[in-house]
Amino acid sequence: MLKILIVLLALVYIPSLWAASVLFQSEVQNANPLLYYKFNESSGSTAVNYGSLGSSYNATYYGNITRSNATIYGDTGVGFTGVNDYIESNTAAPVSLTGNPNFTIETMVFMASNATSYQYAPFMHWGGAATAQSVYFSPRYNEANRIYAGFYNGGQMMSGTLGLGTWHHIVMVRQGGGNSDTGTSLYIDGVKVSTITDTVLYTGIIPAITSTTFRINRATDATRYFTNVVMDEIAVYNRTLSQTEVVNHYNSLFTPVPEPGNIILLLISIVFFLKARK
Repeated sequence: MLKILIVLLALVYIPSLWAASVLFQSEVQNANPLLYYKFNESSGSTAVNYGSLGSSYNATYYGNITRSNATIYGDTGVGFTGVNDYIESNTAAPVSLTGNPNFTIETMVFMASNATSYQYAPFMHWGGAATAQSVYFSPRYNEANRIYAGFYNGGQMMSGTLGLGTWHHIVMVRQGGGNSDTGTSLYIDGVKVSTITDTVLYTGIIPAITSTTFRINRATDATRYFTNVVMDEIAVYNRTLSQTEVVNHYNSLFTPVPEPGNIILLLISIVFFLKARK
């Protein structure tokens, strides 16, 4: 009987590893994002916004984006394969994300071992088509294995490189008020990484972000900016997440959450085990 109980315990907790995204989603929701796209739609043209800005900030799928791509986090993501694949919000950015604001962008991305990125292909982009007027959170210029966190014509890039062929939790935290060389932190898989000013762009520009729609895998002015990745959820906050929050979000991706049905199974097995011992 003890062996049976051990087997049942394993049945409860091993599958629950694949439900870890439930806890992550709760962490993100509790952090009060403005935008939060889970990309769990299996069909249709609408990406639902679960953030506080509500349904007016739902987004539209364009091109041949693949759906229901499996992730290691337990749910599904969307795949971008070409220049015409992008996602765009139905409403322009609010005032709180214009000018030189505080903000955080958080996503999970699978970069295949043969991933390519043409120029600065944004995981998230909004703002005008001029120096300092838009946000770019993306792979760096023609480098799928290096992340860029900054603005049009000025920002920070990883000083090292990103491992390809695996999933990554990537977070840009921006403390507004300063220029593009200061105030930006980049986290990869819960770890704050070293960054340097992007060497092909300007130094010390002052962000002056304007209001446009939010775009994923396409810039406001450049249809040629695209990459071939699978993306799971993405969230945008109008505040800086603390390092503790970022780490907690990352850790929650791998925290087992027992499925309700398995919990019931465990309780039943414990009852029978106790009865058998009497």
